[in-house]
Amino acid sequence: MSFLKWITATLAFAFSISTHAALLEIKESDSIVYMLNDQQQILTYDLMSAEQGSTLTLANPASHFTVTGSGIITANNRELRLVSLDGQETTYIGGTSANIR
Repeated sequence: MSFLKWITATLAFAFSISTHAALLEIKESDSIVYMLNDQQQILTYDLMSAEQGSTLTLANPASHFTVTGSGIITANNRELRLVSLDGQETTYIGGTSANIR
């Protein structure tokens, strides 16, 4: 997937969001773009089909995230949580001694 195509898809999707929420962080995994917004949602966009995917509303605040094969790991201050890819389950992983950046 070319970087330009990824940026184009991200911008097109971001402008189509009716809530006008600010995007805090963007990640890509297996041709799916994941975008964390300031309303504590992770929006998805499928680059292969060029279609908007699901919107996951987070049960706990997050300021950072990463996508793994087993789910989405979210971070807020010193807490880590694992959110299932369908957003149905959230599991507390643990805490750290310092803020996560």
